[in-house]
Amino acid sequence: MSDKKLVAIVLVASLLFVVVLTAIRLRNSASTDKRNNFTARTWHEHTFDGLGFVQDIESAPGGTTFATFDHFGICRTTDGGLTWKNVTNGLKPASLCIGFGTGRTVFVGGGRGIYRSADNGDHWEPLDKGLESAAVEKIAHDMDGNVVASWCRTDEKYHVSRLDEEGRCWQQVRTPWANKRVVRIFPPIGRRQYVVTSQGVYLATGGWSKWKHVLQLPKDDYIRSSAISKEGRVAFVVTEYGDQDGHRMDYVFESSADGMKWSEEKFSAKSGTFGMHNINPHCVGWTSDGKLLAGANSGLYERAPDNRSWNLTNARTMLLLLTAIPPWVSAISTDRVGRIYLASLDHILVSDPETVKKEH
Repeated sequence: MSDKKLVAIVLVASLLFVVVLTAIRLRNSASTDKRNNFTARTWHEHTFDGLGFVQDIESAPGGTTFATFDHFGICRTTDGGLTWKNVTNGLKPASLCIGFGTGRTVFVGGGRGIYRSADNGDHWEPLDKGLESAAVEKIAHDMDGNVVASWCRTDEKYHVSRLDEEGRCWQQVRTPWANKRVVRIFPPIGRRQYVVTSQGVYLATGGWSKWKHVLQLPKDDYIRSSAISKEGRVAFVVTEYGDQDGHRMDYVFESSADGMKWSEEKFSAKSGTFGMHNINPHCVGWTSDGKLLAGANSGLYERAPDNRSWNLTNARTMLLLLTAIPPWVSAISTDRVGRIYLASLDHILVSDPETVKKEH
């Protein structure tokens, strides 16, 4: 048998294996979706070539949604994910993060500084004064409309700065969490604002200087992802390495509406997955009507009505059609009209706007 024939046989066999494996997964996923039809949504998908994997998705208050990629790209949609435009426009900050100011103002930060756009991402200008050689990790605005940024330098010490009134220079400010690694600075809801660090949660009420340390985790735990609902409930994923063998356990924490009470539960779900026993959540999100979501290494899960377990949603079926590997959900975002955006590798799934209108 010639080498060419042998290669052809191997390729055909590999293709058949992938087809059979995908069919089995789709069968299992379909049975799960029928059981959980209360989560049924219609999804459409977009694949991004040449930008790498989707790193994060953020929806602006005005309705635009941005996605960042690990090959230093940023894309924008203004029509609910039907079309996307690359608005990188020469930006090259590593590990992009996105923050929003007022109106159409957008900020992008990363390992090479911070940039500002006054026209929703069409044009960018550097805004590094006061943050020279800083790696910017998170950007947001406070309850008085000031833009703040969390950043560090090569000494790995973390700092917080606020943009001055002229919008030209960053000035360091003191906060109880200024020396912590920040996971998320949430936009304020009324006169309340949350900051989630890698090991705790801070809440400001009535002003930027009035912070309370409302939750502290043990030293072996760290927060991986966090999200806030429209009503102001905070949820996040915690990973704990609790024994000498380094065995990992994942928990989902959720706050009460006032942020003073927290519930903790180990993540458990009926996955319906083929050959998958350990389900590790990577990110959390909220639907517009207050249902808690978790993105895991086997699909998108929604908190069951009993608030004790999780159900696999029908987004898994679409994800399985895109790739033969388990449908890894790495980021979740919800826009102002309730569309849900999911990141998986170099794909973004968006729930159909018409479905959202019917549900809400």
